[in-house]
Amino acid sequence: MSEYSAFDYMPIAIMFLVGAGFGVSQSLIPYAETDSYTRVFFVGLLNTLLVAGIGIIFATIIGFVVGVGRLSPNWLKASIVDL
Repeated sequence: MSEYSAFDYMPIAIMFLVGAGFGVSQSLIPYAETDSYTRVFFVGLLNTLLVAGIGIIFATIIGFVVGVGRLSPNWLKASIVDL
């Protein structure tokens, strides 16, 4: 029995096709631990785009509220959003 595994002789260029071996807690597309690193990359990319999209929406809402609040003639409203 050899002390080396089949992965020791595998070229680095195709190592990403091997099963990742770890889980991702949330994914927009189906994912299993036996899927390749390429699939994990796309799961992570979609998760990143989701979080970025949600952040853009909330930043737009907060910016709109603060901008309108600063234009308010009411001193208290303008002071609160000016913090």
